[in-house]
Amino acid sequence: MQQSSTSVAAKKANGQGSVYPKYKKVVDKKSQRYVGAIYDITGKRRKKTFRLKKDAENWVAEQRIIRERGGTSYAVDPKESIENFLNNWVSNRYFNSPETERNYRGAIKTRIVPYIGSVPASKVTTRTLEQLIKTLRDKGYSK
Repeated sequence: MQQSSTSVAAKKANGQGSVYPKYKKVVDKKSQRYVGAIYDITGKRRKKTFRLKKDAENWVAEQRIIRERGGTSYAVDPKESIENFLNNWVSNRYFNSPETERNYRGAIKTRIVPYIGSVPASKVTTRTLEQLIKTLRDKGYSK
């Protein structure tokens, strides 16, 4: 028996994300869109639409890496401030020592909140954090 020379793309395992055409009937190639979909770390399905299939595949791969590292590219509440986000984070953590929790709360209150505490968590960028670190270094908090 001979196998056919046409190959079928391997099926992805569950949780790896998917890319599919947005429209079943397309008038022309320019109007075709592709949807990338994947479940994030919280179990919520995230979808994004792209013009090119390759862009959708890249986005799904990027989201998969973020999820595997234990992160998410979405804030639970996009309008929640950094101050509230960090205070909730500390409240939901288990600390071996009450002193450790006190140190975390102190650092948040004195070093983070005065500079970026009112910024929405979803708006924090690498640049925001780099500016915070530079400001703290200039004030002598870090060497």
